[in-house]
Amino acid sequence: MLSDIQSWFKRVSAMEWLSIVAGTITALTVLATLLVNWSSQTNGPTLVNQYDVERYVRVQEKISVLEKDVASLRNQLQALSNVPDENKIAIQLKGMDTALTDLKARHAKLEDAILTNPAKAIEVPLLRKDLDNLKDSQQQNLLALQQGVDRIYDLNKWLLGAMAVSIITLAISNVLSGRKKKPADGI
Repeated sequence: MLSDIQSWFKRVSAMEWLSIVAGTITALTVLATLLVNWSSQTNGPTLVNQYDVERYVRVQEKISVLEKDVASLRNQLQALSNVPDENKIAIQLKGMDTALTDLKARHAKLEDAILTNPAKAIEVPLLRKDLDNLKDSQQQNLLALQQGVDRIYDLNKWLLGAMAVSIITLAISNVLSGRKKKPADGI
């Protein structure tokens, strides 16, 4: 059996070896690509559940209401700065009185809310914390996805390079085997 193997190695030409090496490289490259694509599909980013999305929307609505209130206060401040000096003090006092009344009403509502349901007092900071955590997790998922795409891109470059080497090797082996056959045909 050992002599059979040795005789086979002696019969196989360099062109056949090049073809065998090229085929092996191509098969290994295709196998590696399939394994990487399979592993990237099984470890994909997770989806955000519906509850988190709804909480995010509610918090965004609350933020937009607060932004409108701030814009309103800025407009009132701008209106105060356009009034003549003698009327500014009266308007400022009236505005301060209105703001104080509003502040007292808000304070009373806040006290009532805290006394009736203390969990409501903690809800806004917890929602902000949840939004920050959601933002961080989305950024981490995006970074992981970008790294996966980069890895697949690099692997595809190697695959194409290996295929190019295999094609060139096959072309060289065909050219050299064609040259060997021509003198043999003429004899």
